[in-house]
Order: sequence, then C-alpha cells, then structure tokens
Amino acid sequence: MHNVIYSITSPSGKRYIGSTHSFNGRKKSHIYALKKGKHHSRPLQRAWDKYCGNLEFKPLLVCKESDLFFYEQLFIDLLKPEYNVSPSASGTRGLTWSAESREKISEIRRRQGAALTAEERQKLAASAKILLHSPEARQKSQAARNSPEWRTAQSQRLKGKKQSAETIAKRSASLIGRIVSLETRAKIALQRGWKHSEEAKQKMRGRQISEAERASRAARATGRKNRLGSSVSAETRAIISAKLKGRPRSAESVAKQRATCAARRGLLRDGTAC
Repeated sequence: MHNVIYSITSPSGKRYIGSTHSFNGRKKSHIYALKKGKHHSRPLQRAWDKYCGNLEFKPLLVCKESDLFFYEQLFIDLLKPEYNVSPSASGTRGLTWSAESREKISEIRRRQGAALTAEERQKLAASAKILLHSPEARQKSQAARNSPEWRTAQSQRLKGKKQSAETIAKRSASLIGRIVSLETRAKIALQRGWKHSEEAKQKMRGRQISEAERASRAARATGRKNRLGSSVSAETRAIISAKLKGRPRSAESVAKQRATCAARRGLLRDGTAC
C-alpha cells in the first residue's frame, strides 16, 4: 500500500498520525524503534511500554504522493493526535532552533542516563499528578482498563509475578476498616447459591496441602476472632450433615479423631477439664 496517511492508536484512544510511501515498511520501522525503546515520539514510546505493545496501526487515506503532507496536516488539525511531537506535518524539517533551545537540547543529551535532582523529581511528580488526576484523564484511563485487550495484556504481564511481603502487608493494612458499598454488597449477595463445576470439584479433591502450608494457615488463623461466638443455624447444619453423610474418610483422619476423643475422655476422668 503506497502513499498512505495512517494512524497508530492505543487502547486509551490517543493517536499518532503519519504519512508514508509504504505502509507496511513504515509500520515495521515504527515497531522496531518501539521495541528498542528508541522511538522519536516519547509519548508513543510510553504508550507502547504501558500497553505492552497493544497498538493499532490503521491506514486512513490513500492519496497522491504530492498530496501526502496536505492530507497529513489536515488529519493532524482535525484529530489533534496526542502522540505527535510536532503540530506540523513536516515535523521539524525547515525549523530553525534558537540558541537557548539548542543549549537546552544539548544539556538534555549530555545528561542522558544521569540521575535527576530532587527539585526536578518534585516538578515532574507535581505535573504528573495534575495530569493523572484530572477528570478527563481518569475517564480515559478507566475506559482503557475496561477493554478486554488491556486486561489480557495485564494478565500476561503479571503472570508468574509474586508480590513482596511488604506489598502484601500494605494491602492488608489498607483494607482494615474498609466499608463495603451497598452496590458491592448486592453483587456479593447475587453470588449466593453459586456452585462449583464438577471439574473444579475434582481438582479441589485431588489437591494435596503440604505440612508447611497447614502450619502457615494455622499460624495466620491464630488469634482471629471473626467467627468467635457465632453459631451455625439449624438449616446450615442440616445441609452440612447431608453432604458429609456416606462420605468415606481416610484412615489417618479416623485415627486422629480417635486420638482426640481418647484424650478428651482422659481429661474428663481426671477432672482437669469439663
């Protein structure tokens, strides 16, 4: 496909507009630069990194070679693409930089790879906070997160990743005292009566819990008072009894119960427990 005006769109809906004499070749060159982390458009590079390469390349218009810049500029003016670093279709071609601008660019290039000062970090953090917490930014971010493509990419990125003990502790602390909204409670209530599939039941029955995991669960449960003093209703007891009736028990389970009952009987005879 020759002489094409094209767009690159991220899941957030933001665009990059460009023109080329070969759409497939230009697409490959974009992807190559993005994979290397050296794309000329830093906003587009950040979008590539954020969405794990989930960008849509799409031709918008096929035209004569002499009309490429005209239509590219027309699309830039109409769509106002967020990932274009220049508002002009010709980019920085033909522009003359001032001495001050050249000095700033030279300073940035000299400091590539160097650590930012505390003051620079504060300025960047303040500007990012304003951008990220604006209503428009929140709406776009929420729309992107609700897309199936973003969820799939996020799942692939987090697969196999383990959270640190510090992160788990912070999350646990943040949930203490949290009040569940009425909407969330209604959603939870709708799940009552939900049943596992036969395949899931077989997996749970065949699962072997190690002694280390048992000890860990026991340690976590020690001191908990969530169910202290709660009573099981007669209806729930009947359901549990019906499910357990006729269920075969392992020899180890029977031996443990007999040992517990024998110990209780011994305590009762000695008068040390009631």
